[in-house]
Amino acid sequence: MANGWEVRKASDNSNDGFNETVEYHVMHQANVVSNHNKYYLIEIQKNPQGQYRIFTHYGRLGISNIYEVREIYEGSPCFDFNTAKKEFDTIHKKKLSGKSVPDPDNPGQKVREAYVNVEVIAPSIGSENIRGKAETKKTISVKTAIDTSSYDPTIGKLLQQLIGENVHNVTSLSSIQYTTNGYSTPLGPVTSAHVDKARKPLDELNRLMGTKGEVDPENREVQQLNSLFFSLIPKPFSRKISTENMIYTAQKLQDEYDLLTQLSTGVQMGSAMAGNTKQQMNALGTDIEILKDRAEADRLRDFIISTKASNHRHDEVWNYNPVRFFKIRIPKERERYETRGKQKGNIKECFHGSSSSNCLSILKTGLVIPPVNAPHVCGRMFGTGAYYGLSSTKSGRYSLGSWGGKRSKYDNIFLFIADVALGKYYTTYDSLPSGTPRGYDSIWAKAGQSLYNDELITPYLENQTLKYIVELRP
Repeated sequence: MANGWEVRKASDNSNDGFNETVEYHVMHQANVVSNHNKYYLIEIQKNPQGQYRIFTHYGRLGISNIYEVREIYEGSPCFDFNTAKKEFDTIHKKKLSGKSVPDPDNPGQKVREAYVNVEVIAPSIGSENIRGKAETKKTISVKTAIDTSSYDPTIGKLLQQLIGENVHNVTSLSSIQYTTNGYSTPLGPVTSAHVDKARKPLDELNRLMGTKGEVDPENREVQQLNSLFFSLIPKPFSRKISTENMIYTAQKLQDEYDLLTQLSTGVQMGSAMAGNTKQQMNALGTDIEILKDRAEADRLRDFIISTKASNHRHDEVWNYNPVRFFKIRIPKERERYETRGKQKGNIKECFHGSSSSNCLSILKTGLVIPPVNAPHVCGRMFGTGAYYGLSSTKSGRYSLGSWGGKRSKYDNIFLFIADVALGKYYTTYDSLPSGTPRGYDSIWAKAGQSLYNDELITPYLENQTLKYIVELRP
């Protein structure tokens, strides 16, 4: 008996004739202190006779399922919505406020553990009234039918690979699955609002980290922020969440930001990711075409080969050469550059390299400036900004994952070629973690004391535009 309600266990998620769900909440708790990774769903259900009941489904994510119902209130069936609603709200509020439990690290002390709301549009848990249809949740192979009537099949193959890379990275680094309707957590489909909500604890961790490069994983605020993030972006932690799983270094923080960017791209493209080339291109919103100008292709090929840096002669990247050139135009990015950046002058053509799993996101929105401020993150020696190289092999090493990035399962890599308006640039021969000095538009970091190869960095996204994506193979 709870608040006048009789609570009984149910064997499954059947509605037992209560075929209308009036209201529901999905909640999750990934608690790094108490090593919990739990979910809780609650519904108000109604049957055709006007009777109400409370249905709950809870357990450990991916491990257990427990169903309970509250149908009898003070000895009788409940036909009053307000009575059911009051119990529903009480349970929901209690789960969100949490409870004190023994602190496993400090005997005699207690810690607070609480659930957070997870906004989903078609839950993967709960009663048969609201649980998503089976075919919606079916994980599918990301092989697409290429629409050769509208696009060159080579463009279709490019998108097929980059979508596959995006899906592989997101699903391998989280408990998120790819379905025919897009990305879904074990609790339900992921929305843009869900991704935005997950960014907030990362932003707070970034604030706490500052330029130090790490935070104390034993700090309670750090643990709470980790718990909140993992409650929104479930990870395959099984029954326990260890310190090694936590986000407490700048590199781990950057990796999670990258994951959210990739996830956001997939959420925005939705079911079109599994469509044909025309559907994918419409969802991507970027113009991509095979470069057919032979003279320009020859120029770019010479540009890439002639800028290989001699210090990379014995690296794997040295053997990669261009095989295909794609001309690209990201509308908002190009407009931003043409109207606000180009006139700053000192335009330099240069390279940007990134792992293949990032390329779909880059093609959709252009480069984003990572928010992590710590210089400990690879490629952040000159503060916050978009980084470019004048050597194809320097940038190519980022594409290969030579500095801790995600390596592609394919034998090709991709390089972006951009125009960067350096404007008034600051020249340095040493690292500059504080970033572009006030009054300057960019940094030209010269090879010498800290670098083997030049780098160009601008903190202003309007200063650059991506013109080509080039496929290279050994």
